[in-house]
Amino acid sequence: PFFHPCPPNHSAEPPPRAHFPPEGIGLLANTMWRTMEFGGYMKCDTKCEALDSCTCSCPAVDTSSDPVNSYLLLSVAGVSTMLSSQSDTMDFFDISENGAGETMLHLKGASEEDNDLFWEWLLKFVCHSGHMAQFATPLAATNDPLFWVTHASWGRLWHFMRLAPSKMDFEETWEGVEDDGLNCETMLKLGDKLPFKGFLKEAVPTPYSNKELIELFAPSNPSLPYVYADLGWAHCSSSSSS
Repeated sequence: PFFHPCPPNHSAEPPPRAHFPPEGIGLLANTMWRTMEFGGYMKCDTKCEALDSCTCSCPAVDTSSDPVNSYLLLSVAGVSTMLSSQSDTMDFFDISENGAGETMLHLKGASEEDNDLFWEWLLKFVCHSGHMAQFATPLAATNDPLFWVTHASWGRLWHFMRLAPSKMDFEETWEGVEDDGLNCETMLKLGDKLPFKGFLKEAVPTPYSNKELIELFAPSNPSLPYVYADLGWAHCSSSSSS
């Protein structure tokens, strides 16, 4: 639901999946593509006769007759920093410093050849974007029917994690309660207000904070205006996979 067609308009084969974080990169695709475009690396058609004919590319890369240092370009563009700072991707990399004190990323367990293949593939991926679906754009996501079932499923799973005896060690501590220098956007701190109010039809509705919403959505809250029919996933319990 995030972008189509998949893969984007290039023919490069990704490196072995054992060393490759495809889901995390898929979640970051929108941000990485915008970073490449805003940085002036990726150019996109401004007029298209049909959606499928719209394409993007990195002219300096695609037309270069000299070998391109894929990792260096992605590092300068800021793409490698995204991979090393996001929970969906950071665990796939070993992080070190080179002789110049620059941060270097290397796919864990990958040979030098596979590591180089990954950065070459990623450069082609971020230079040739797919067509963004509504689900991948925050202000239009609610237009996609999948948005609603996905969020309802996530809420159901959150209830399970907060109730199941086997999940009593579930970590719900809010990171970044205070301004620790990592919160460069709004609505990330525990006490920050969000644009939601009146869920319980209060006499004087005021915007809820993250803390208040966490408490409101607690399955043990008697004021919660909904319940789930069950918290079972039959297809998981019947599967032989872990």
